[in-house]
Parts: sequence; C-alpha cells; structure tokens
Amino acid sequence: MQDSPGKESPPTQMIADAMLGELARWLRVLGCDTLYYRDTSDRDIVVRALRDHRTILTRDTHFLKMKTVHHLVFLQSEDLSEQLRQVIDELGLDVNTNRFTRCLECNTLLAEVPKAEVEGRVPVYVYQHKERFSQCPGCGRIYWAGTHMDRMSQKIQILLGEKPELNP
Repeated sequence: MQDSPGKESPPTQMIADAMLGELARWLRVLGCDTLYYRDTSDRDIVVRALRDHRTILTRDTHFLKMKTVHHLVFLQSEDLSEQLRQVIDELGLDVNTNRFTRCLECNTLLAEVPKAEVEGRVPVYVYQHKERFSQCPGCGRIYWAGTHMDRMSQKIQILLGEKPELNP
C-alpha cells in the first residue's frame, strides 16, 4: 500500500486499472464500490481517483512513480485469490455484509423492484418461480437469486480461502 505521509486512511472505494477487470468484477460481487473502465488512460484513472477519493488498484509499476497518486494498492500477484486477499487485507474491507448488492456491469447499487415491474423482462420460468428481484438504476440490468448465485457464493469461498459450503 502506498500512502502519502500524514494522510488519512486509504479510501475503500476503488478504481481498478485495465489489467484488473476480473478483480473489479469480484470486488463488486462482494459489494465493494469498484470502478473499472477497460479503455481508460492512466492519467484518467488518477484524475478520477483524486476527484472521487478512490484507491487505485494496479499491477502497473508506472503508478508507483506518480507523485499525484495518494492511495494505491500495488498487486503483487497475477492470481485472483491472492489479489482479492491483498486488497481486502490492505484496505480492511468488510466483504461479508454487502454481497450481491452492486451491479456487476456498472458498479451501481441495486434497488429492489416489485415483481410486476420485471414481467416480460426476465425468463418466464424465473418470473414464475422467483418473488424477489433487484434492478440496477444505472444500466437497467435485472438480478434475482438463482443457482448462479449459489455457484458465485461457492467461488467466493474458494477465492477467499474458506471451506466452501456445498449445497445438496
């Protein structure tokens, strides 16, 4: 972790550089506010991090040399599990409280919506068998708890080095 001397603790809102799309997605699954833009310059990342008070996540040593960068997590590993653990440890993130609360595509907090609002916008089987739905106010994507959520929960446990709870 790189911090400027005498500065406050690093922000838990993050921005990931272009090399860390998978990490950004899994941080969003865990409920962490993580921006990610596939085609953004290093300069734009720094400007956004400063403006929004975000910690930069990177594997690019170029960021280490930038004097304008206040908060940075330089990821040592290419392994997703190790990256997640490093970010969680260095920023002291709570990854158990807000899982599945952010849009995986655009990072916006999800809002619960009445079932009637998603009719015709989700598969018929899903509409018939699920009662609770969330929607992203940013991009409109609709979410529901299905078997994919169970698989993602198991993968989270594996990524975080926990013993996965297997469903019968």
